[in-house]
Amino acid sequence: YSPHDQCTSRRNENIGDGESNGFIIREGKVTDLLTVAQVIEESFYENDNDDQRKKDVFNEFDRLRYNFPRQQTAAATNLQQKQREHLFIVACSPTDQSDIFGFCEIDGRMMTNPYRADVQPPRPYLSDLSVRKDCRRKGIAKSIIEYCEMMVQKMGHDCLHLRVERMNTAALQMYSGLNYEVVPHAVFGVKDTTLLLKRKFSSNDHNSNCDRNGEKMVGSTLNKSDHGSKEDALYALDYQV
Repeated sequence: YSPHDQCTSRRNENIGDGESNGFIIREGKVTDLLTVAQVIEESFYENDNDDQRKKDVFNEFDRLRYNFPRQQTAAATNLQQKQREHLFIVACSPTDQSDIFGFCEIDGRMMTNPYRADVQPPRPYLSDLSVRKDCRRKGIAKSIIEYCEMMVQKMGHDCLHLRVERMNTAALQMYSGLNYEVVPHAVFGVKDTTLLLKRKFSSNDHNSNCDRNGEKMVGSTLNKSDHGSKEDALYALDYQV
């Protein structure tokens, strides 16, 4: 078995829950979290020290575990129709779903900054998009984004936000091709080196992404009780300003 054999492109495949010959995209499970932590560490940390790498993986696993999406409570209004607003999404092997290729988190839960009315976290928001090194340039990242776009539209949202490093020209080019545009923000790009991007959806976007059953068609193309993503930590810092 070689991961390169599994990480094949799935362009022009029909995915309901994200299925293809090369990989499937599905909601994450608790049992995925350790492997997801390893993918995140490989994507965002630059460390050649094995001991430090293990610590970074453990810290990411701990953050993911505490931030794992909880089920909606029975008190939620119209629960049967209400779509969950916080999801972990993974791309994995269709033959071994414990073999994780990529990951991201989407959060549509509204969160209010009690100290700064002008600094509100963008929602819905895609974070921690990461793909295993040996599975890159296979269309996995783009497919995860498209799947997330479908999910947030099913939630009833008309846009999606994400963040990217200002100097990451390859990512900026990809997002531009997916109709994301830079939008101003009081924190992102001001107190760090990132840019906040946003895509506004239209009814045509929803129709082209979904068939009659709402299944995705692929073309060529804090809650403060939680630990939250690394992006939410910026807001925690800003609360004290």
